[in-house]
Order: sequence, then structure tokens, then C-alpha cells
Amino acid sequence: MRNILIIFLIITAGLFADDNSFVYRPEFHSSLLQTEVESPDEESDSTTLEKYPAKGLLYSLVLPGAGQWYAGAKWKSLAFVGVEITSILVWSNLIQQGDDIKLDFEALADNHWILGQWWEKMDIIDPEYGISAMGSHDIQILLADGSIIGSNEDSNGDSIPDWTSYEVDDVIRDRDFYENIGKYNQFVGGWDDIDEYWVEAKSVGDSTEWLIMTVNRDSYLDLREEHNRYLQLAAYSVSAIMFNHIISAVDAVWETRRRSMRPDKIEASLKPTFSPSSKFGIGGFSLSVKW
Repeated sequence: MRNILIIFLIITAGLFADDNSFVYRPEFHSSLLQTEVESPDEESDSTTLEKYPAKGLLYSLVLPGAGQWYAGAKWKSLAFVGVEITSILVWSNLIQQGDDIKLDFEALADNHWILGQWWEKMDIIDPEYGISAMGSHDIQILLADGSIIGSNEDSNGDSIPDWTSYEVDDVIRDRDFYENIGKYNQFVGGWDDIDEYWVEAKSVGDSTEWLIMTVNRDSYLDLREEHNRYLQLAAYSVSAIMFNHIISAVDAVWETRRRSMRPDKIEASLKPTFSPSSKFGIGGFSLSVKW
């Protein structure tokens, strides 16, 4: 294994060094993970400490500021660590606040959206709006016998959902349930204050959508919007953490070069990577550093 490592180091040295790349270097006989190498100074009896930019790069990718500490830039290292800690604390706080709001809107739905009245109360909505409990969206209903049935299932084709003819336990309150009852008019009849509904116009492109609103549904939508806002801010914090790692890594290479008195040119590039499943088409970033 030791011989393989030596051969690997000699080959890679040829890729990054100058014409003297295959000159014997005693330090290659040391451990692959060695971070410091002492070499004799030709003009004095003292020794100089040689630093490797690649190690600073890796250190800062793992922990921002670690590469700067390795290079000897202590104050800059503390700055990167401070940004990292602050970003993590902000992200954690935003996630916690978002989770608290999630508990609030779920409690509101659990207390004020009633499956038993949903089908019956849809009749009080003015027919001119063309709203029905049978629609394009579906929630899962748990029957008394333990089986599950979709709210849109209609085996007889009589426009009456099958679940109304069974003994029902309750609706399954999963992610789809909490999204659908607030987002779509199809489920508005389940709100316990539907008797006092009002209508709001919502512009959708070239057309207008009529929202059947109640006090509870309105409060529910406000809470969900606030929850989503906190999640978006938390996503920005994650981006700050990611860029702190990247910037610290690139800077660690530069600092190591500068403090080792190596003015070689350093090239760094950061490119987005495409992802068809991402909302904006960006699935991540690709970092390249050359020296």
C-alpha cells in the first residue's frame, strides 16, 4: 500500500509541477495526510514551514475558516467561522419558527374543518360559481372498518362520492389534506363557519377565479403563507452557508499561496448545475480551483 501511495504522489506531482517534477523529493516518503514539512534553508540553518493549498481547500470545504487557520490567517479564519455559526443559528431559528406556525395551522384545521358536514354544506354555496365536492383534487378518508377510500371515488357514476354511503372514521390528515382544504374551493364546505362565507375575486392569468372564503379559511391561509415565508428565508440561510464554504475554500488556496510566497496564478470558477426537477433549473453548483 505504501508503494502505491508513493507512485500516486509522483504521478500527480508531474501534473501540477514544472519541468523539475520528477526530481526526487524526500517529503513524498512521509504520510499522505502530513500537513507540515520541514525543509532545510539553503542560506541558513533554520527551517521553513511548507503549506499545501489543496489541504487548505479541503479544510475550508469541511469547515469554513479551517483553511485560513492552516495558512496562518487567524483573524480571517475567525471571520469565516463567525459567518458559519451565525448562518446556522439563523437557519435553525427560522426552521423552528416555521414549525411552530405549522402546528398552529394544523390545529386550526383539526378544530374547525369537519368531514361530517363537508358534503352537506357544499349545497349552500351559490351554484353560479360551479363549485362541487367532487373535483380534480382528492383527500383520503378512513372508514370504520380500517380501509381507506378516496374522496372522489364514485363507482356508481351518480355524482355522489362512495364514502358517503359508508360508516366513516375520519379524514386522513396528511400533507395533502392540509394543503387541499386551504387551497381549493372544493373543500370549503368542511369549514365550520361556512354559513357566513363571502366571495373574493382572484386574478389568474387572463381569467378570474372566485374564492369562497370564511373567517377560519382566511386565517388558515394566512398562517400557511407565513409558514412558507419562514421556509423560504431558511432556504436563503442554507445558501449563505453553502457560499461561505465555497468562498472560504477559494480564499484558503489564495492565502496559502500568498503566505508561502508563491505568486502562481490561481483560477477559480463557480458554475450552476442543471436539474430538471428543480423549480429554477438549478440543482447545485460546481466549484473548480486551479493553481
